[in-house]
Amino acid sequence: MPRAISLTRVMILCSVLIGCGRSPTDLLQEVPSPDGSLVVLGLVNQDKTDPTRYLCVIVEVRDTAGDVLYREVTPASDIQRWSLRWTRDDEILLDSSDVGRYYIRPDATGEWHGTFDPAPSAADVEASANPPSTVPSSTMPAPGPTTSPSGDQVMPEETSSTDDRWEQTEEARRTALAGVLGEPAADVLHSMVPFHLGGSADVLIFPTFIQGVTYVTADLTGDDTDQLPTSLGNYELMICMRQPLPRAGELISNLAMYTRDARLEPGDTMDLRSFFGDSTIRALLFTHPGDAPVRFEFLGRQYGLLLCLGITADELELARSKGSDQLLTRLKEQGVFPCTVPGRASVLAPASE
Repeated sequence: MPRAISLTRVMILCSVLIGCGRSPTDLLQEVPSPDGSLVVLGLVNQDKTDPTRYLCVIVEVRDTAGDVLYREVTPASDIQRWSLRWTRDDEILLDSSDVGRYYIRPDATGEWHGTFDPAPSAADVEASANPPSTVPSSTMPAPGPTTSPSGDQVMPEETSSTDDRWEQTEEARRTALAGVLGEPAADVLHSMVPFHLGGSADVLIFPTFIQGVTYVTADLTGDDTDQLPTSLGNYELMICMRQPLPRAGELISNLAMYTRDARLEPGDTMDLRSFFGDSTIRALLFTHPGDAPVRFEFLGRQYGLLLCLGITADELELARSKGSDQLLTRLKEQGVFPCTVPGRASVLAPASE
């Protein structure tokens, strides 16, 4: 029997992240320094006085008393992916897909500044001042194979940064999805707070999968996902619309957070209430985007796609009383599947003469 899932928690999240207007500087991140003496806040600039800095990330450094030591409207756009972290007790890294790596740290006088140039650590400075005297650096041998306990030679592993792994995963996922859904548009619906930091998911836009627009999450698959696997394994959410409607993308972006705590299976339903305003759509039916499961593969692992299909109140009752398969049959017969169509008549309504 299909499960009926409550959307209470998801709707609260959606109302906070989607429905509310922003203040002049919305707090998106707050990260304490490693030693706990400072905190860095990430905010978004809503001041339109300087159009070149509108919707850019604001970095604010405060001490434990709450006094502001430094505040800057950085060149990094909030529309793009970004994150803040401390690299040490006195250096902050704003990592942005828009402008790259932006470092914020105090100078010798204690005054904070932002720069694109990384600063050497204290250990690096000490090492440069006191180079090893035994073997000149120019004659140091290159890393070679080591010997394992079994006697086999083992080559040293190459390491890559978190950014490199993220970019590799993102590109591989994008390519794999394109093989199933067609080439995505260049535009991406970016989450204000990255998914791996507890925010919503980014959403890709596919203009050719159907005659309309398909929105697909782009953070729920890969090695670092916190999503609870289902019969599909790990999966991305998708929703098909006959007309562009970014709010539909926002719905699955926020619903992505829910998949960390609950398993969504094909055939389940979820009450939407009035998410689409005065629309007749009042719930979601989760299903395959085709007659059979649709899967894609990248970096050696296979994943699934779960379609979020908008249904009316009486269609929801049919799915709960008679089963989702009966409703799916009606939706396909009347040409509704796989699209969510706000304002449409129910497929259960008597045909007009």
